[in-house]
Amino acid sequence: MRFFLLFCVTLFCAQPSLGRDYPEFRLLKMDGAHVKWGAAEYGAGAEVSYALVDAARDFPDARNCRSVGPVDPILAASGVDRNAFDAALVQAFGAWQSVSGIKFRPADDPQSADILIGSDLTAQGWAHADVKTETSDDGIVRIERSLVCLSPAKLWKIGFGANPDAQDIRYTLTHEIGHAIGLNHASPQGQVMSFTYGERFIELQAGDIEGAHRLYGPAKDTMIATIPDAAPVN
Repeated sequence: MRFFLLFCVTLFCAQPSLGRDYPEFRLLKMDGAHVKWGAAEYGAGAEVSYALVDAARDFPDARNCRSVGPVDPILAASGVDRNAFDAALVQAFGAWQSVSGIKFRPADDPQSADILIGSDLTAQGWAHADVKTETSDDGIVRIERSLVCLSPAKLWKIGFGANPDAQDIRYTLTHEIGHAIGLNHASPQGQVMSFTYGERFIELQAGDIEGAHRLYGPAKDTMIATIPDAAPVN
């Protein structure tokens, strides 16, 4: 069996049932098993490739991000510079890599990328992540593919402040990448992985880091992911 999971980041995201006490971090649990990249063991590092979608693609087996296209319409609609977006994406991946044992590298070909990022052509909500896992009977299941998509129907910005009706791209990407590597929503606020959008901090918080350590162990170096030279610019 393969599993798929849907997450959102919105100004008022539907609150999951977490009980009365909200933890600082929660791991994704799908059919009773936690999910992660790399070896199916807690604290084991992993290397994951990523790419921006360079053409419209359909993912009929996904629960969300079922139709994904290039990010350029998002940037054009919100007046966001492509170089600024690329920098925000690098910073978002770098946030997780700098604190844990997961490393990210640009894929040589988007078709072979582990994590794909693009615009949500269904334009539902603000941003979503979809996680597809391998078949396994273990207590930890390996992630096979993750999708991250942003809505071109919403307003986006670089940095906090300015337009209160827009969401910061870096913060949102960092949150969605957290889902893409195996983290669930945490408390209502106080963590990047909290399920309400806020502009009080841009860096990962203690709970975010603890969750990443649980899955991938602490960082061994701080090499930051980069955007490949061949990234499409329309």
